Amino acid sequence: MTEPANDIESVEERMVRLLERIAQLEAANAELHRRLGMDSSNSDKPPSRDGYQQKTVKAGIPKGKKGSKGGQEVHKGETRKRLEKPDPVQVHILEQCWGCGRHFLPPEAQVVQSRQVFDLAEPKWEVTEHRLGQVECCGRVQGGQYPVEVTANVQYGPGVRTLITKLSVEHTMPLEQISSWWEDRYGYEINSATIEGILARGYHRAEAIESQSMASLHEASTVHFDETGVRVEGQLQWLHTASTENPPPLVYP
Repeated sequence: MTEPANDIESVEERMVRLLERIAQLEAANAELHRRLGMDSSNSDKPPSRDGYQQKTVKAGIPKGKKGSKGGQEVHKGETRKRLEKPDPVQVHILEQCWGCGRHFLPPEAQVVQSRQVFDLAEPKWEVTEHRLGQVECCGRVQGGQYPVEVTANVQYGPGVRTLITKLSVEHTMPLEQISSWWEDRYGYEINSATIEGILARGYHRAEAIESQSMASLHEASTVHFDETGVRVEGQLQWLHTASTENPPPLVYP
């Protein structure tokens, strides 16, 4: 019958094996934590793998700066220049003479000083009505024709379509926000279906420009690719871009 091993030696061997196992588990745990903490800022992972979670940002501690605040002497300031022909013009005078009580009229006043205020004009619709006229000459009635872009009894013009496209594409405003903004500014809400139709029309009109851009990318020796996250109906989507350092000028149709 085999004699049992010395108790002290057996315990020491078990302790050594347990310590080795603990070290292995700690190393594996550290590796898992390292992988979980990897993102595009500390590894070669693309930003699209980061998700849309908020990253913790530590509050910055203001650093003490020497020197005066505000614009420095080396900074070249720029002041808005006055207009030579402002519109409108308001002349401010006293209503009546402090002595005899005679009421003054603006044309009587001599302008001795002026200041200009730059502000936004009250937004309003500019509605152009196109009418067809006809004239009888040489024994026949001859009539005009509508411009090719005027195709409906009531429609939006190029200025409206351009601004809506800019708000959606360049400023990435959702359809509901564009509609709300339009109502706040002009007192008239443009529904989402109309906005989508305007965007689809702009997309088709830009097909020629897109083809030129794609051709220039294929011909370039070096192309930069990037991506950014956008929300579409509450879901995270990725917008991929490609660009070159010196793109050729586009020929607009």
